[in-house]
Amino acid sequence: MFAWWLALPVLARAQNDDDVGGFCPDGSCINCNYCDGSCFSTCSCNTELNTCCCQAPPGYYARGYEKIPCPGGTYQDSTGKTSCKLCSTDATELFDVNYRGAVDLVACEEAKCSSRCGNSTDCEVQCVSSVFVETAMMSHPENITFCSGLEQPVDPQGCSWQSTPSSAPGWHMEVFALTLWLALCCAQ
Repeated sequence: MFAWWLALPVLARAQNDDDVGGFCPDGSCINCNYCDGSCFSTCSCNTELNTCCCQAPPGYYARGYEKIPCPGGTYQDSTGKTSCKLCSTDATELFDVNYRGAVDLVACEEAKCSSRCGNSTDCEVQCVSSVFVETAMMSHPENITFCSGLEQPVDPQGCSWQSTPSSAPGWHMEVFALTLWLALCCAQ
């Protein structure tokens, strides 16, 4: 006799698996070609869909959909990344979170609230530390409030720097285990 209820964890995981990544691999974005010499080596194209998956350019990260500019207080100096680097680990050093897309530490200096506002007390910037940005982007579940509060909001699928491991290996192992169990039970 088959105990159908034993298959529920497998079926539930198949139905509730939201962490399967984007259209493109992590670190890549749809049709966001960036050329720094070798233009064709950074993209993988599908001619039937007229779509390319390209490595995210410096100043950006990607989670498989669009390229997303690094929030103020962070930067990215490499291509094809899923997160941004901290401009500073000093939690008292504040940056304009909406000064986005920094590619190096020089751009980080420009994003500092002290550089953006000077001594003005009525400066219209949202100042946070790099540590705050990292905490928001590494939180689980995603900190949608942080991402939607930016001047250029980040869609929920891009609102995380945490890796999105493929569920495929676990899924295949669960199917294998269920098949083996069925074979052993039904063989008797």
